[in-house]
Parts: sequence; structure tokens; C-alpha cells
Amino acid sequence: MNASNPALAQLKDIQTPDAIGVWPLAIGYWVALVIAILAIVGLIYFYKKNKQQSLVKKAALSELNQIEIQNTQEFAVQINAILKRAALSYLKREQVAAIDGENWYQFLDSTLTESKKGQFKALLNQRYSKQGLSNEQKQQLKTLAILWIKKSLPLHTKSKSVLLLSKASLSQEAKC
Repeated sequence: MNASNPALAQLKDIQTPDAIGVWPLAIGYWVALVIAILAIVGLIYFYKKNKQQSLVKKAALSELNQIEIQNTQEFAVQINAILKRAALSYLKREQVAAIDGENWYQFLDSTLTESKKGQFKALLNQRYSKQGLSNEQKQQLKTLAILWIKKSLPLHTKSKSVLLLSKASLSQEAKC
């Protein structure tokens, strides 16, 4: 066949192109890689944040369980201090530190059920009174504080909004 057609003798065999390599990666792979890395970083961030919040909650519960009811003078003051520190762990210091009295009780009551609301006020108002709290009232206050920590922490938007409202009322009182 080659002898009959000299043009065919000059043709070379068909050459296939080189195989397509993996590198450089296509843009779709880069996008998928970035999304995967961001997802992993986000999961790690939320895991650590959740772990930290649960540690604060566990520490507050541990402190509450260590307080003995027999401590007559300081019991209600210690409970109030633990509740305040727990709230400070989740909110800014400026939001929580200045809140006291009625605004503090409203903040504590904001996450409790209707049947439990008002009990903090009744019990914590007696912390500086001459007679103090009875052992039954101390147990009730301790149980209520444990319930508040278990149910309220980490603080939800409802309790944060109550805190912001009470802060606004404090600033209005200061202007008068």
C-alpha cells in the first residue's frame, strides 16, 4: 500500500495527548476544599464554646453543692454571689455587675416557670435581715438556685432582653 500512494508513506502514526494530571486542581475542588476547612473550623469553634459554657455551668453547680446550709450568716450572700458570677460568665460585666435589687430578681425570674417566679425576691431580700433564713428557706433557696443554673445557663435571649430592659431603667433612674 505504501508503494502505490507516496503521500500515505509520509504520514506518521496518530499521537494521543498526554494524560490529564490531577495538578493543578480545578476551581471546583478548591471551592470544596475551602468549604470543608471552614466547616471543620466552625465545628471546632462551636464545640469549644459549648464545652466552655458547660464547664461554667458545672463549676457553678459544684460551688452550690459545696455550700453548707448550716452556714447561717453568709448563706444567702454566697448563693447570690454564685448566681451573679454565673451570669457574668455569659454576659458582659457592664450588663450584669450593676444590676441589683428588683432588676436582679426580674432577671433571675425571667427563665423560671410561673410557679417559681418571685421566690428569689422573697428569699434573697432576707439575706441581710437580723433573723436570716431558716434551714427550710435555705434549702429552698439552694434548690431554686440549682434549678436556675440548670435551666437558664447558657443564658437565652429572653433573659438577655430582660437584663437590657432593667439596664435601661437603671440609666433612666440615674438621669433623674
